[in-house]
Amino acid sequence: MNRPVVVVSMAIWSPYGRGLEAFWNGLVNMQPGRKGITRLDVGHWAYRSKSAAGIEEFPGDASGDDRCAHEIMRHVVSDVLGGLAAPAGDLSPYDVGLCLGSSHGGATGRYVSFLKTPPNEKIDPSLTTSNTWLSSAAFLGDVAALLGVQGPSALISTACASGTSSIGVGWNWIRQGRASRVFAGGYGYFSDISVTGFNILRLVGKEGCHPFDVNRDGMMLGDGFALVVLEDEELARRRGAKIIARVAGYSAVNEAYHPTSPDPSGDTALRAMWNALGRSEERLAQFKGYVRSEAY
Repeated sequence: MNRPVVVVSMAIWSPYGRGLEAFWNGLVNMQPGRKGITRLDVGHWAYRSKSAAGIEEFPGDASGDDRCAHEIMRHVVSDVLGGLAAPAGDLSPYDVGLCLGSSHGGATGRYVSFLKTPPNEKIDPSLTTSNTWLSSAAFLGDVAALLGVQGPSALISTACASGTSSIGVGWNWIRQGRASRVFAGGYGYFSDISVTGFNILRLVGKEGCHPFDVNRDGMMLGDGFALVVLEDEELARRRGAKIIARVAGYSAVNEAYHPTSPDPSGDTALRAMWNALGRSEERLAQFKGYVRSEAY
């Protein structure tokens, strides 16, 4: 079908605070999102960084467990529904989808509960069988219930690209006629698991995050919850919705090369960009020949 897809509402809760305005002002005014980590003990010498882009007003337990995530996502859901503005139309709940992305967001509550079990007490069996996927799947179901979504739903986990991938999947659902509206986005909050893991991998920068800087020495972890509403463009125009943006293309590939390092040849990265642009395989072969020429 290849139906055009547009964005008709957005909502976010970021380290700059709740809402799009706070997020935008933080970016354009170059406000530092980086703060000292207080919810965890990072005093050990092995931690390369003692800071992250955290949400300071995280509700509930300071450790940032699943209950906190649910509370923040409830606010984000409320905001994104409010942003629909124009009458939402008489869509069947089976024609509305939900796709969320999270790298590790669902593991923290189980982990914290496990640690808080006293040494001499019996461990709750559910804590030993639950994992990130199960916990996040429950989160997906809770958000679907908040939105009244009964159409296609999925949880995407593609590391740092999880939220973006969820938008791509939702875009495909609408283009293929599987849904007319899709709530898509991502959520995540740093925990002992993520902070320790990324430090072990030596991926965390000592001085924060400085993309495109010659002295960049790593990434920075943070919290974030965001949703966008994707909609069939014909439906959006028919109901008089404000069109914020158009999703023109999407592609995902698997390099099958290394857990954290990209393939130095760049072939799969080029293919992902080429496919997102909707270009043909024949033209891709011609282009690859050109960029590898001596003239280039």
